[in-house]
Amino acid sequence: ADISAMNGLTVSGPINVGTAQNVTLGSANGSITGSGLVTGNVLNVNAKGDVTLSTNVASLTANITGTGNLSITERDGLQINAANVTTSGGLVNITAGYAAPGTLNGAGFVNAAGGNVTLRNTKGAITFTANAQQVVGNVLNVTAQNSSALNTNVNTLVANITNNGSTLTINEANSLTAIGTNVATNNGDISITLATGSLTGTGNIVAGTGNVTLNASQGGITLNTSTGQVSGNVLRSEEHTSELQSPCN
Repeated sequence: ADISAMNGLTVSGPINVGTAQNVTLGSANGSITGSGLVTGNVLNVNAKGDVTLSTNVASLTANITGTGNLSITERDGLQINAANVTTSGGLVNITAGYAAPGTLNGAGFVNAAGGNVTLRNTKGAITFTANAQQVVGNVLNVTAQNSSALNTNVNTLVANITNNGSTLTINEANSLTAIGTNVATNNGDISITLATGSLTGTGNIVAGTGNVTLNASQGGITLNTSTGQVSGNVLRSEEHTSELQSPCN
């Protein structure tokens, strides 16, 4: 199915082409929104304005050419295609697993330019490690049930891994100039590695009984704004300079 409307498209009812066929939705000058469930194999979306869709698809490609935001709520797992998901500074909000388990992953890039990126999977993992700098934006907010790993190029990180013992691995291309509200697991290991730059911020890194590994070998680590800002079982750090407030064993 290929559906386009120059000045805006409203999906007021379901679009269902079966699991073997693809869906393309386009609006050169407008938005694509609606409450109808979009079902198919690959969903291709191109719009200038906001895109807000509920989906039951295997994979996603999206390009927002104007100032619009992208919001996708997927029934189970979702792959980001090699053709990528991009905005021109608008927000990217992708939620997977609202009804059934699955993984949010893929070889494509999620690039919000200077916008914020929110990735959620309430019934599975989030894995974007096929390429360096695969998730690009300002603030990255990650929420997942299971062990998750991401290669990033962002300024700020907020993360919560909810399943007991599940881990978080972040490989960041540059500095993380602020750890946001918190980076937390439920007794799972946390590993944050920076290719260049420094790791700083006012948020807490909380691993419960899990271990914490912080690597900023080309810069410094400064996490000392509060007592116990980094907490876990064993803390491992590699940096040129460091100031840490940690009760880790």
